[in-house]
Amino acid sequence: MLAALETCQEWRYSAASELRARGAAVPEGQNLQLSSSSTKPLSTYHSLQNLICHRRALRKPYRRGDTGSRWSLGRAKDVKYAKTRNQLQADRIAHLEALVDSLDKRFRDVESKLVALQSPNPNLVAQSATNQTIISAGTGHIEGCHIYEGDTSFTSQSLQASRSAQDTALSGNIPDIEHSLDHIQKTLHDSQEFILRRMRARHPIFLSSYAISDLEIVEDLCKSVLSETSRASVGQVASMHGVLFFVLKEFIAMNDGLCQKFDLTTHLDHCEKVFAAAMETYDVLALPSFENILALTMGMVKAQGEAKPSLYWRLVSAAAAHCQSLGYHRETTYRNILSGKADNIRRLFWTVYIFDKNMSLLLGRVSNMQGVMIDVRYPAISSDLGRRAWDESFIMGIRLAEFQDRIFTSLYNAATSIEDASERARLISDLESAMEQWHLELKQINPEGVNNILVFKLSRTNWDISFYSTLTLLLHASSKTGEESQISSRCFNAARNSLLAHLNSFPQYQSSKLLSDGEYFNWILLFSSLTPFLVIFLHAISEKDTESVGLLSQVVGTFETFRKVSHGAERLYQVCTTFTNIAEKIIQSQQSSVGIYDQQGSSLRLPDTPGSMTRFHPEDLQDMLDIENGDRATSLYASDLLNEFLSGEPFSWNRFDYDIGNGQ
Repeated sequence: MLAALETCQEWRYSAASELRARGAAVPEGQNLQLSSSSTKPLSTYHSLQNLICHRRALRKPYRRGDTGSRWSLGRAKDVKYAKTRNQLQADRIAHLEALVDSLDKRFRDVESKLVALQSPNPNLVAQSATNQTIISAGTGHIEGCHIYEGDTSFTSQSLQASRSAQDTALSGNIPDIEHSLDHIQKTLHDSQEFILRRMRARHPIFLSSYAISDLEIVEDLCKSVLSETSRASVGQVASMHGVLFFVLKEFIAMNDGLCQKFDLTTHLDHCEKVFAAAMETYDVLALPSFENILALTMGMVKAQGEAKPSLYWRLVSAAAAHCQSLGYHRETTYRNILSGKADNIRRLFWTVYIFDKNMSLLLGRVSNMQGVMIDVRYPAISSDLGRRAWDESFIMGIRLAEFQDRIFTSLYNAATSIEDASERARLISDLESAMEQWHLELKQINPEGVNNILVFKLSRTNWDISFYSTLTLLLHASSKTGEESQISSRCFNAARNSLLAHLNSFPQYQSSKLLSDGEYFNWILLFSSLTPFLVIFLHAISEKDTESVGLLSQVVGTFETFRKVSHGAERLYQVCTTFTNIAEKIIQSQQSSVGIYDQQGSSLRLPDTPGSMTRFHPEDLQDMLDIENGDRATSLYASDLLNEFLSGEPFSWNRFDYDIGNGQ
């Protein structure tokens, strides 16, 4: 429960930070306040005013005493009990009355300003419409959850608050605002109908390679939220706007024809605000349902696009818990579910599985599905040529996640890793062979007739980065051999191929304009391991290899283009630049380097320092680079990162997540 509340707070901070990045005004000290809630005092005032009037009506059989703190019961049988109960009621009513008085004053101030305006403020109208969309969500039916939970406080209050924006316009006698609200709702409804029609004509790529591929799910969500708002659950509201957010981003990036008919950027902002507000609710994080899992998955994708690994991990943890609560990991759960619907659930479950295992290995954290008995089948592959190759790629993603799970569980997790050297070597060899076979099968996927062949071919470069990055982590796990560490030639080759895959992928994405440079960093580079870069650095300084130094320089050159995207990107650029400069200095000065390089076996042996795993000191890095004391932070950061890597902990991305708790 506490984790759910913390994630709500984290999402509020994330939303405020995102709006600041776009240039929106968000007052300091309000990081946890959702920007789209600026009209909430009006809505809250009407809701609480109605609630107080209702409770006063229920209070008619009672009379208030002279002291103002006791109540007289007309037909009380137990006077002592009645006084205690009514005294508590009096305290609650007094508190609410004071709150309403305060809100009443604020409301009248706002109302007087509205009356003075000649025309309605478009920002206020848009935000009111946004709030109305969110708070009109009711309880809805939670699929797969058979325990009756009763109405939540959010549900019962949102039923009263759902019409607050329109009530405000009516009570203030401002017909222009009422007309604008109706116009905005009609415009959104009409545009979403065109969007659905376009999605039927050309299946979006986002609905081919991610959590859902069935367009009927999106249509049902839109129908529930737009046509039956009083019955829509918070999860339906969140998941619908989350899916539409990414579909609209795709339409804008692909310069779809709808861009000329509608202002898709405005609709994109609307979906983002509603999605962020709905994700703040306790319901999405705490109540297991298909829609809530889908909403959390959309949140993971958004967190990945914003370079927020910690938020990503919290969301995937909640989604994994929901999946297990509903039994999505067991095939027996699907026996009484229609085949089409069952396959949609399977696809959603395996998406959460992929995200969980990938992030577990990158962050060095125990999987949320650790030790869970999973026997659910893979989702079916479509017979439609437009989607078949995408579906086959999705299955390959599941298989890669299974490799990542075995690598972390058997080779890196202190509680479950294999200690026997020969057994570890045998497992690593078997996994290496299996992964090479996997990569061969990935290349053999036939793209004939696939939806958007150019994007499909471009996505193959992503797979190469993920494959070689994971393979490097696998082979690095074999480095510990008794009293020393060793990096093999196979590990060097995998690391080199990983960096070359990035150098091959990045220019293609730049020319395609499908992603911005910053989005490429967040979506692709940040979610692959830094291990290949460190391995090539060690190879460069141990063999005095100028070719490896040149490779490092090329990679750092690409980092220059997106270093200003975030604090994490800037820190990554600084650290990698530091390593590259150190390698250049060592080669130029012919200094002795770390470890013993075996020319015949092309491997590097790193004897342990007695009693300590530390091999690099910040002072040594400063001396090598002749840098000022002001840059000691970077050298300290780089030395810590490298020493952790050499000690067998190649999980560096925690150090590049600046999203949590620092206001940046």
